[in-house]
Amino acid sequence: DGEKEKKIKFKGKGDEKPGYLPADIVFIIEEKKHNLFRREGNNNLEICIEIPLVDALTGCSLPIPILGGEKLTLSFENTVVYPGYVKVIEGQGMPTLKNDGKRGDLHVNS
Repeated sequence: DGEKEKKIKFKGKGDEKPGYLPADIVFIIEEKKHNLFRREGNNNLEICIEIPLVDALTGCSLPIPILGGEKLTLSFENTVVYPGYVKVIEGQGMPTLKNDGKRGDLHVNS
């Protein structure tokens, strides 16, 4: 959830010995740099795409990679795409830590 390093502790789930309390298990999760996506805020992702000038001015549809390796066709019809333009795709960002099925957003920058 937005941190570069996250510790998750499971109390009392480690080694057990007679006469001793069970140990804790601690996982340290470190965020790694990705070649396509950059984390933005808590669960949002950002990706930069290059759109040819004629397509940016006249409209186009482009395949955009999303998490998991799939592609999503993104339409820029009836939209003039300018430098710094951002299109937000809801629910295509990072999954939440609580694993409740919710995801952040994907910000597509041109």
